[in-house]
Amino acid sequence: MMPNPPSLNRNLQHELMRPELFQEFCAQYTREINRLRMEKTANIRMREVEFAKVTRELDKLIDAILEGVPAQRVKQRMIELESHRADLEQEALNTKLPEPYLHPNMADTYRQKVAELARAISSRYRHSEGGARNDPVHNRERNRDAGRKHYGHRSRK
Repeated sequence: MMPNPPSLNRNLQHELMRPELFQEFCAQYTREINRLRMEKTANIRMREVEFAKVTRELDKLIDAILEGVPAQRVKQRMIELESHRADLEQEALNTKLPEPYLHPNMADTYRQKVAELARAISSRYRHSEGGARNDPVHNRERNRDAGRKHYGHRSRK
């Protein structure tokens, strides 16, 4: 059986909003998620730096060939660098960017949202003249009973 709005409201405020526990959970969760995202961002950055380094090395080898170094001397190194560069490009294409970092005030935002929900439930319950008249379950039962009376009355004629 679902609790009535006042007890639901009380549960929201006391069970879902234990500030000290939720604050600690959010702090740890935020720290860990942001650490993982920073790690992923660092890996992406390292790959970008490596890509730039490989590109510079290839440019130097091309310059060496243009200056008269025999192509055979740099051919194997160019093949290796081109292969490595292609691998880095493929990794970059297959890597999903990390999600945005979590805000450290996540617990406060959650507490505010739950408080807003509790106020909305409480307000709706108060505005419903005691709660029962605007309760969807109560209305469905009342409408079903009214329909039976109506159709029952009609069929007797």
